Amino acid sequence: MQLDDPDESPEEVPPVVNVIGPRHAILFSLDDTKKPENELPDSFFDLTVHDLKMVLRDLKRTSTGDEDAPLLTAKLRELERQKTMLSKLNQYKDCVLRIQFPDRYVLQGIFKPHESLAKVEEFVREFLANTTEEFHLFTIPPKKILPSNETLLELNLVPNAVVHFGYLTDSLNAENHRFVQEKFIKELTSEEGAHYAVQKYRLTRGVTVGAS
Repeated sequence: MQLDDPDESPEEVPPVVNVIGPRHAILFSLDDTKKPENELPDSFFDLTVHDLKMVLRDLKRTSTGDEDAPLLTAKLRELERQKTMLSKLNQYKDCVLRIQFPDRYVLQGIFKPHESLAKVEEFVREFLANTTEEFHLFTIPPKKILPSNETLLELNLVPNAVVHFGYLTDSLNAENHRFVQEKFIKELTSEEGAHYAVQKYRLTRGVTVGAS
């Protein structure tokens, strides 16, 4: 009888991933994870992107008045110098969003940085148990309701972020309410599986076609 080599570790089995819709949609529950609910893995973040987003915010705040023309010229010159930094954004072809519901279920999807939040809202609505009620998405803390017409890049949600879901009618946001359709609840993925799916997508995106 052949014995296994004790020094040879078995091949690690990847976590089960249940894709439940477009944009590589995955649903998991925070009640099934040991990690803090708003914490994303360190590997999700790249500090250089924060600097690039600061440039975009500065550009939006630039004055249009003529009285500050010298200051404006200097600022534009500085922004022009930093413009080359924006090319680094090319490494982030996608944006991973996690939409957290009051009942602690989290819907994960992959978007393009230039897409508006309205696209995210359309995506979320496909999974809702109640599709007729109006809702908004927001970040915390402090609570900041996100405008639908701004892009994910403008909202500082690139490359990854957690946003929260809330109905405009506050009484509908009780934790004991069901927010996601039951058929999707039955297809849960673990948070480990959700993270694995993102890493696999990013490693293969140069070969495979991304989500539409």
